[in-house]
Amino acid sequence: MRNLKTKILFGTGLLFLIAAFMMLRSTMYKPAGNPESSTSEDSLPDSVVKFSADSNFRVVYDSLVHVWNVNTGTKTGEFTLNGNDFTFFGKVKDLAMHPDGKKLVILSDENILSAWDIPSGKCLLNNPDYSPSEYGTLDFTVNGKFLFLVSFREATVDILRWPDLKYLTTGNLGRYRNSFSWENLDGKLVFVFEEGDYLFKIEFPDGSNSGSPEFTLPQMVSETADE
Repeated sequence: MRNLKTKILFGTGLLFLIAAFMMLRSTMYKPAGNPESSTSEDSLPDSVVKFSADSNFRVVYDSLVHVWNVNTGTKTGEFTLNGNDFTFFGKVKDLAMHPDGKKLVILSDENILSAWDIPSGKCLLNNPDYSPSEYGTLDFTVNGKFLFLVSFREATVDILRWPDLKYLTTGNLGRYRNSFSWENLDGKLVFVFEEGDYLFKIEFPDGSNSGSPEFTLPQMVSETADE
């Protein structure tokens, strides 16, 4: 009888030990969860590298902003995102170099656009009123008149005027979020996207409406190839 009680107590104690070990293991090796639930700040890279739209300048951000002239190989600017009239907080989501090589626009992880003078490192202005819901590629048009931001998740492109960073309009690149591409030409942007079984394109700016820059209406380019 005493042996039976001993076995029962031993077995119960062993079960408690196994349960405690499993709980400890699950705590130590708990999965990180859905990557989409992580904050945008945690998912942003520590450095950002971009070229100007005409490929003449290269800019690198890695706690300092470094700018090079690609043609001559010389550094044309280096500065920190410190105060002056605007203090930069958080991380850099993306940046865009103006074709003149002297101005830079930065989008922070707080969705604030700020414009910077490269030779002096001074913040020229910021635009807290424009706040994109998603971010993708930020760039200037080749002629330097407009800034645009392409959102891959939303399949949209926002247009802002330079140099005051005023929001102008948004172009939709397919209702079904299918693939799209674009060309940044000297006089305009041309976006091609899929919608259903067809390829469409829209252009900015619409040459027929010079008073207020807008996108053209979607024009069918061709039927997509069958898979």
